[in-house]
Amino acid sequence: MSLGTWMLASFMISARLPRIRRWIREKISSDRMRKALEGLARIKGLLLGWAKAQLKLMGLTWVILTLGLVLLRIPYAPIWSSFIVLLDALPVLGTGTALLPWSLVCFLQRDNGRAIGLVGIYVAISLSRSILEPKLVGKHLGLDPLATLVALYAGYK
Repeated sequence: MSLGTWMLASFMISARLPRIRRWIREKISSDRMRKALEGLARIKGLLLGWAKAQLKLMGLTWVILTLGLVLLRIPYAPIWSSFIVLLDALPVLGTGTALLPWSLVCFLQRDNGRAIGLVGIYVAISLSRSILEPKLVGKHLGLDPLATLVALYAGYK
C-alpha cells in the first residue's frame, strides 16, 4: 500500500511540478524561500556528517568483531561480523542483540572460553563506541564533544 501510494504521489507531483513551483513562488517571498533553502542545505550537511560518523563507527565495530571472532576461531568471521554490524545499525538493536545470546548458548554448552570471549568482544565494542561516538558525531556535526555526549545520553533516556 505504501509503495503504491508513494508511486502515485510521485507521479502526480512530477506531472504538476511547474504549477506547484509557480504557486510556491507566488505565496512565499524570495527572502523566506532563500532562508528555507539555506536551512535545508544545513540539514542536508548535518545528516551527511552524522552518516559519515556512523559509517566510521560501523567500520570500527566490524574490525573489532572480526578480530575477536578470528581469535575465537569462529569460521566465516568476516561474514558474521558483517551481519552483526548490520544488526547494530538498526534502531534499538545493537551488537549485544547477537553477542549476548550467543554467549549464553556457548555457556550452556559448556564452551566457557568462547562465551567469555564473546562477552569480551561486546564489552570492547561498547567501550570503544562510548568513547568515540561523542567525538566523531560532534566533529562531523560541528558540535562540542561534551554537548554531543549530553545530547546522546538524553536521547538514550
